[in-house]
Amino acid sequence: MSGDSRDEILKLLIEPTDKFQYHNYESMVNRLKELNQQYPNITSIYSIGKSVEKRDLWVIIISDQPL
Repeated sequence: MSGDSRDEILKLLIEPTDKFQYHNYESMVNRLKELNQQYPNITSIYSIGKSVEKRDLWVIIISDQPL
């Protein structure tokens, strides 16, 4: 895995192009899953539980050794 891939995904997360756009739950989850599919070697996503609305609380790990 190259550091370039990790830098590219971090840039996508840190420097949003739509800074003031509201992201609903569905669009946020879809984006996390997209990132995981695009960069499977450096990302891992999993749920850490449920919200009061019974929706998964997703976490994304970006690492050269994701879970």
